[in-house]
Amino acid sequence: MNGHTDGRAPRIVLAGAVNSSRLTFEALQRHQASLVGVLGLSPEHGRRVSGYVDLAKMAKAAGVDAAGFENINDERVVQRVADWDPDLLMVVGLSQMVRPGLLEVPRRGCVGYHPTALPRGRGRAPIAWLTHDGTDGAATFFVMTAEADAGGILVQEPFVVPRGAYAADVVSVQSTAITHALDRWLPRLMEGWWDPMPQDESRATWNGRRGPADGWIDWSRPAVEILRTVRTASKPHPGAYTYSGGQKLTVWRAE
Repeated sequence: MNGHTDGRAPRIVLAGAVNSSRLTFEALQRHQASLVGVLGLSPEHGRRVSGYVDLAKMAKAAGVDAAGFENINDERVVQRVADWDPDLLMVVGLSQMVRPGLLEVPRRGCVGYHPTALPRGRGRAPIAWLTHDGTDGAATFFVMTAEADAGGILVQEPFVVPRGAYAADVVSVQSTAITHALDRWLPRLMEGWWDPMPQDESRATWNGRRGPADGWIDWSRPAVEILRTVRTASKPHPGAYTYSGGQKLTVWRAE
């Protein structure tokens, strides 16, 4: 798709639940974007989310109209977004899939975020997989479609995953990359530019879901694999675990 500009700063709604959402909110404020509304995952549901941030509370403190939600596809939420009349809906740091009913509300489209070098690494638990595999990532903002992580790329800022990194280390280098990506892209967006680059489907790879069982320490495995389990499951994830004398023990670090 060729880039084009209508010379107008878009009206933006932001939705999110974690640190990447907070960084995006701060960048939109820093670049004086026309942020007309914010959706924050409600605190009672946020308790189940690793690294939860109450985005609605942050927005209200900054004088931005905000609302809480449980399911972003609820009719009430879709109507609230429609009332804000946005050009763009940015969904950053939320594991819920956005369905067509909401995708079709913003005039220009919906923007998603993923911390891998798309088209590689689409799918679930990207921070855990980057930690587990030791592969480098990228702060990637893209156009959301009905298929997860598959739309045109708007900006991509690579970052290196340090050797032996814990999950929190990956979150840290990702955070710096998010800020750099938004500081590159938002000024162009404010000028009205819209130039997503289609992804190369022939290079696409997918990551699977991860669950609590992935943090279980299997002592029959080699030490290097046990260490990898601990690093991957560590904060902001729930932690690796084992059992001793009938008690569950959580393991955060290992050597």
